Parts: sequence; structure tokens; C-alpha cells
Amino acid sequence: LYLLGYVLQRENKPRESLEVFTKAAAIAPPLANDLKIVALDYVLIDDYPDAIHWLTKAVEADPKNAEAWYDLGRSQMNQGDFVAAQQAFDHVLALSPEDVKALNNLGLAYEAQNRIPDALRAYERAIASQREAAHPSEQPLLNYGTLLISQNRTGEAIAALEPAVKIAPKDAKCHEALSRAYLRAGRLAEARRQMEDAVAFDPENPRLHDQ
Repeated sequence: LYLLGYVLQRENKPRESLEVFTKAAAIAPPLANDLKIVALDYVLIDDYPDAIHWLTKAVEADPKNAEAWYDLGRSQMNQGDFVAAQQAFDHVLALSPEDVKALNNLGLAYEAQNRIPDALRAYERAIASQREAAHPSEQPLLNYGTLLISQNRTGEAIAALEPAVKIAPKDAKCHEALSRAYLRAGRLAEARRQMEDAVAFDPENPRLHDQ
């Protein structure tokens, strides 16, 4: 039954999954990973308070479950509790110091608290941790570059955003951020090309048409 509940969650059938987990729990207590899947069912139905409740139960049952700590942090961020989210990502990193997703989200949690130097360091660690990765993520580069733009560190922002665009050439946000950086640097032709690409990849976004 627990396995069936997991399969239903993966098939994006959260309510059916929860019904099965309820039946399973009447037979045998759930393990930490079962509680994590229950929580992810609640994420799918946009019920983050219940997701946080069950993820908290999951990490209490297994404090070394890095995935549950990560999902808890993401759910807490969704609810605007950035201090708690930061603490959850710290737990992930205590278990897996090079976890790129946790480092990137730690940066976001710091940024939301206006802890800019801490956010920059977290993004830098995320970028360094994926330097040898076969399939790096553009997200820490994008977040780092965007934050650098806000700090008027335009050259450094461009240095981060150019590889982000190479990693994710169809990501409108990467093109938009690089366009803004080029504009700040007075590189107008390049800024225009990047914004045209952003519009091409996200034509329904009205904000891009106003740039």
C-alpha cells in the first residue's frame, strides 16, 4: 500500500495517494520516507501547512533524511518563513555540504531576509560545487547574477549570466537578466538581442514587452 501511494503521487494523483496512505497507516506505522511522500501529496494540492506538518514529522523520524529537510525548506519558503527555511537548508548541507540545490535555495532564503553578503556567498558555493558537474544548473548563476545587478556589480553579473544562458539557452529569465546587465554596461546591441530572445522564449509575458 505504501508503494502504491508513492506510485500514485508520482502519477500526480495526490488525493488517491493520500487515501491509500491512510489505509496503509491503519496497518503499519509509516516510515520517514512515507511521511515525506504524504507531504508531497499536500504540496501537489497546494496545502503547504499540512505539507510542513508531515515533513516536520519526517525529519523528526529520520533527522538524516536530507531530501525531507530540503522539501521542508522549500515548503517553508513558499509560506514566507525564510528563517525556518534557512535552518532546513542548513540541515541539508550538514548532511551533504556540496548539495547545489540546497546552497542555491539557502541563497534565496538569505536574500529574502536582506542578508545580501550571506546570499552571495551561498550562490558562490553553489556555483563552485557544480563546476565539475556534467549537467550544471543555471539557477545559481541566474540568482547570483541577478543579485549582483542589484548591487551595481555589472561586470561580475555578466560573467555569471553568460554561462547561465549557455546552460539554459531557452530560458527567458536568463536572457532577460543578461539583457539588463548588458544595458547597465552600455552594451546596447547585445542587450537588445538578449531581450529579443527572452521575448521569443516567453512571448506571453507582458513584462518583457515593456523592457
